[in-house]
Amino acid sequence: MSEDRLDHDGYNQTAPTEFHEKLQDVVIQQAQKMINFNLYVKALLSTLPVALIAADKNGLIKTVNNTAEEILRINQKKIQGEELTGLFEPNSELVEKIEKALSEGRQSHMVSQSVDFVTDNNIVANIYIQPILDEEKEICG
Repeated sequence: MSEDRLDHDGYNQTAPTEFHEKLQDVVIQQAQKMINFNLYVKALLSTLPVALIAADKNGLIKTVNNTAEEILRINQKKIQGEELTGLFEPNSELVEKIEKALSEGRQSHMVSQSVDFVTDNNIVANIYIQPILDEEKEICG
């Protein structure tokens, strides 16, 4: 047990140091939990059997799962940070729906839709566009 150190006014100087150390331990534990949770979510998303592309509120690509890379023949490292709408033919219905989702928070879907990519790939897919809202109901992705 530590010996208490008193300052010239009689206040215990050991208590703040012990408190600081305990607080630091709690912060480190919580950070580790967040890291573990983020790794879990990343692993979960990467193994989904559906293509998933996530963008931020500005429409910039943040993540692409393995299935999307395979189906769309894209490389996450090459397109991360690029505009999501830049993957698709300009002025297409899909681009319009993505832009509405980002600006108005509208979710939408397209069934058996032919999707044209700027890379000349073409697929037929069911497309689901889902804005992500934060705690204040603001669009964050």
